[in-house]
Amino acid sequence: MGKQRARSRVWLTLAAVGASLLLLSSACSAEGDDGPAACIPGATASCTCRDGRSGAQTCTSEGTFGRCSCSAATSEEGAPEEAASGSAGSGSTGETGDAGDGRDADAGAGGPEESPTSPGGAGTGETNDGGMKGSSGGGNASEKDCSVLPVNFTQSMTIPKGCYFVEATPSLADTATLTLSPGVTLVFAKGTGLVFRKEQRLIAVGREDEPIVLTGAEKTRGFWQGVVFEGVRSLGNRLKFVKIEYAGAPIVGTSVELTPAGLWAWDTAEIRVDDTVITESAGDGFAVEYGTKLVSFENNTITRNAYPGLITFENVGALSASSTFSGNDDDALVLFDGDVERVVVPALDVPYLAPKLFFAGERLVLEPGVQLRFDLGSLTLYQGSSLQAEGTAEKPIVLTGSYATPGAWGGVELSTGSHVLRHVTVEYGGRSSTQEAPRGNLRLVQSTLGTTRVSLTDCTLQKSASYGLWAADGVVLNDDFLTANHFSENASGDTNVTVADP
Repeated sequence: MGKQRARSRVWLTLAAVGASLLLLSSACSAEGDDGPAACIPGATASCTCRDGRSGAQTCTSEGTFGRCSCSAATSEEGAPEEAASGSAGSGSTGETGDAGDGRDADAGAGGPEESPTSPGGAGTGETNDGGMKGSSGGGNASEKDCSVLPVNFTQSMTIPKGCYFVEATPSLADTATLTLSPGVTLVFAKGTGLVFRKEQRLIAVGREDEPIVLTGAEKTRGFWQGVVFEGVRSLGNRLKFVKIEYAGAPIVGTSVELTPAGLWAWDTAEIRVDDTVITESAGDGFAVEYGTKLVSFENNTITRNAYPGLITFENVGALSASSTFSGNDDDALVLFDGDVERVVVPALDVPYLAPKLFFAGERLVLEPGVQLRFDLGSLTLYQGSSLQAEGTAEKPIVLTGSYATPGAWGGVELSTGSHVLRHVTVEYGGRSSTQEAPRGNLRLVQSTLGTTRVSLTDCTLQKSASYGLWAADGVVLNDDFLTANHFSENASGDTNVTVADP
């Protein structure tokens, strides 16, 4: 395996694109006195050497480390045109070269260089522990086994299958697209990461039998930053069949305070994450924050992280039971609110944790089986908003505190509008920030803007620090609310209600 990886070592360097550059399949630059600066071995591009005498040339790789030269172009009939002079990297395969970058003794020793589409550097054929076939398992490769990824990408680039060591966080041109081919393994040095901004784009689409692996040089949580999208305006960012592990290092140099995570996105136009494993993060597995459009999040495995993740009202509807979020140190997915007209909160295999949730849109829907834990705050719906929380006997909805103590959180407060609660348990609420405000697990208030109407059936309101149910004058409840629900262990009493006529 070591020799196979050594033969596939590629020194990737990119330079600015000349005005006459026509990209065919990869980058080839005419900048520099030595002709084309670099290209991925095996790739071709039409370029012009700086000597001005060679005309159009084919950029080819010579030598194990991908030193590129201007070779004679081929005419339409297949005959070679005038040979280039003064080209760079004139040593052919088999020469020792002067790269001075520690390549192995058998590199360039006369053996044929392997195709970039199958260098064998990613450990193809093995099975990792994230449920994807064909990966080295992530973290098995080290910087000694891999090529060195360039630091500067002056234009879009496709990285072919193989193993690459990331010495420093790559710098991309403002509009560059970085494409990772199936079978790519990136091994990150301490504190580095993949960071995307402006019109930059990431396309990382692996296959089930050839996943893309992003890992740390050491199997230590928080060894590298992770994948970061900050203020990205480009469309089409995608991760599929990717494994991200040992990330979660503090992220510096951003315009907002970041939550360490394996995958982090803020104010990003569009991102898709499917069939992806995120594991061993020192923080959240993923964090999708305000201003981001999460188009798809299906069949992912988020496990063995400090926390599963962070999501907002804007994107929580993209989550589903097709993904696994359990098996982390603290299995609670943080949920933040936001200015959204309609929100559907799906049931997952872990509860949500919210400091507080305010909703001022049209309708908030909690699906059967949703578990919501609150840290001190309340679930508050403003005037004109509606709550639809309809669980089942098998899948009740549970609204509770982050710890099992009466008054652990404020409870649910509903105002003007129509609300439905069925098979919902509300417990450990009743926390009040003032002595005067009457509180309860469920607090129904009235305003001059309209009537508050609530259908409350098959619900359990228990263990409140105040009332189980408190309702202001004028609130409309179903006639059988006292017998159709269960009340118990509420400190101030089960109910404090003045029932209005329907």
